[in-house]
Amino acid sequence: MTPRQVHALLKRQVKSWQREELLVGILASTTANFSFCRPDEPILAEDFMVHKPPEPAEPDGLTGEQVMAAFSRFPKNKS
Repeated sequence: MTPRQVHALLKRQVKSWQREELLVGILASTTANFSFCRPDEPILAEDFMVHKPPEPAEPDGLTGEQVMAAFSRFPKNKS
């Protein structure tokens, strides 16, 4: 097995762990948030995860509306 194949299998295994941990976290957080002694601030499902998903990257500043406005200047092709 090549190192690339090992890395691909490890990546797939971590994704599987994240999915399972998220499902259990949703169950645990829902139970905790709606229990008799619920916390003041709601508990998130990610609080119960060991392998947390990566933080989303910073947006580059362009929004969908800005992109649509830029492309709306071009004439529409009637073919």
